[in-house]
Amino acid sequence: MKNKPRIKNNGVIYSKTWLLNICLLISDLFGFAISFLVLLLVRKYFFGLNFPDLLDPQVIRTILYLVCFSIIVFFINGLYPGRGKISVIEFRQVTESIFFAYAIVGVYIFLYGKGLQFSRSVYLLSAFFGVGFIIIGRIFVRKFISKFPWWGVPVAIIGNLAEITEISQKLNSCPRLGLRPVIGLALNEKDILNISKSSVQIIPWTLGEQKKVLDRRIQTIILAISTNELRKKYPLVYHSVGLSFKRTIFLLDNDIYGSMMAQPIDLNGQPGVVAHQSLFNSTLRFVKWFFEIISCLILAFPILLICSILAIMIKIDSPGPIFYMQDRIGKNLKSFKLLKFRTMYTNSNEILQNLLNCPAIRAEWNEFHKLTNDPRITPIGKLIRKFSLDELPQFINIIRGEMSLIGPRPLIQSEIDEMGEIANIVFKVRPGLTGWWQVNGRNILSFAERTQLDVYYVFNWSLWLDAYILIKTVWVIFFDHAGIY
Repeated sequence: MKNKPRIKNNGVIYSKTWLLNICLLISDLFGFAISFLVLLLVRKYFFGLNFPDLLDPQVIRTILYLVCFSIIVFFINGLYPGRGKISVIEFRQVTESIFFAYAIVGVYIFLYGKGLQFSRSVYLLSAFFGVGFIIIGRIFVRKFISKFPWWGVPVAIIGNLAEITEISQKLNSCPRLGLRPVIGLALNEKDILNISKSSVQIIPWTLGEQKKVLDRRIQTIILAISTNELRKKYPLVYHSVGLSFKRTIFLLDNDIYGSMMAQPIDLNGQPGVVAHQSLFNSTLRFVKWFFEIISCLILAFPILLICSILAIMIKIDSPGPIFYMQDRIGKNLKSFKLLKFRTMYTNSNEILQNLLNCPAIRAEWNEFHKLTNDPRITPIGKLIRKFSLDELPQFINIIRGEMSLIGPRPLIQSEIDEMGEIANIVFKVRPGLTGWWQVNGRNILSFAERTQLDVYYVFNWSLWLDAYILIKTVWVIFFDHAGIY
């Protein structure tokens, strides 16, 4: 069948890089088209500029220059196919590529485009819109196209059984990376007796077996073991791998600070990693605060309009106040009053206590601190929560300086007590309206997993990460309702 992935006699499913590139290219071109269309509508209905003024042949030619040169820069930066790039790095490279392309075309217009009348606002806004729609398009492609087996490149993993299993599970749970584990080379022969516990084929490492892996055209290897241990205990493996595979991925410990933006460094022959902690940069913190305040002011009118409609709906739906206030813990573990739209019945605590008499519900509550089918939520409350509109009043908390637009979620005191000392790390920053774990699983994550993601956010905070979370939040609200309850 023509849609069946290409499988050789050795059983390895090879990636179709050309098809992946076409999917991403179509998505990027569509993103550019949507951005210009939205820009046309904005200029038409907000600034009264007629469509023909923007559809001048010279303007169209300039737009084609912008799009074509941006695509070329994408290819140069490895964004086709872009495998192995984490989402924030991909977002950063897309942004830098687009603005670099726009800068080059801008210089060309300035030097050779005499007589060309091109609006500066159209020029700049098309770049910003382009970044947003292209990233959303790439999220769509990687989410849905990654379900096909030809999406990722086959990789082999070297290590002990537990390490091979852990890494393969992480890669399988994050298919957007495009790394598909197919075989594990176990360094301990005793692990072969427990191969039923692994999701990949496990074979003992030997030079012969490694050659068979290479014969299967697997060109990427992951070392799921520290290089020091590998060099001391398995010197033959250490030296043979480096000269055999086209790409070798070394794993660092989980507690490496700032791993997202870390950079390699060579200390006179000793390899290392430089991790930057942006929280100590007062300039970046000011830029974050300034950006969030401006965003709140720009969104003030549409937010007030939506809030007015929701207030009427809540009042009609069930008796009780429109807003719900709760003590939450913020920056430096100081408490503040969190403001939300009420989405539950006024006797929700009584309902919860009755529900917790059921062992299954109590177990779910203890793990997630939420319930899947929560009878405490009102009919309108379910609709409001589906699109996260109950959080809108927290813009007041942001303006008052108690919260940020992006950051860890504000927690109640009992959850802080459960976190222990980790709370001192997470709340070095102001809590946010949206955040890293909200766009990476939301309520389907356990409390421990959400805490881990909040810690990751603090250690890896950057303006790039915040900007990506903001775009991903739009995707989650409108297109990905999994985990919302």
